[in-house]
Amino acid sequence: MLRLGQCRHTAAQETAAIIFDEDPPHFGNTVLPDLIEAAVRNNDTTTAEQALKRLADRAGANETPWARGVLARSRALLADDSAAEEPYLEALSPRQRTPLTTEVARTRLLYGEWLRRRRRRRDARRQLPQSATIP
Repeated sequence: MLRLGQCRHTAAQETAAIIFDEDPPHFGNTVLPDLIEAAVRNNDTTTAEQALKRLADRAGANETPWARGVLARSRALLADDSAAEEPYLEALSPRQRTPLTTEVARTRLLYGEWLRRRRRRRDARRQLPQSATIP
């Protein structure tokens, strides 16, 4: 997570891939959203899709707000621009929202970045300030 925050996406992916391969209890699940984000930022869709498949399998068995929320966010990261907004909104919906405020903030940041790339600056401003100040 630190390396993602530092925009060191290759290093983040390399570290997360080690945990992905070893799949230790607990950390094997929590690293999946980080690996997906790092792989997407590195244009490595194969790795991102493999991690998304594992996350989907485990989130389906888990059904916690955290699992549903990070699954929706991860799907948004891999979606075409025309289909990404719905999973971002799903990840931010009260039904999916995790009590882990850092995950909510990360989702708002990623959604805000996506909105900015789509030239929806006003909508992005609604998300980005909230990602900097965790509610």
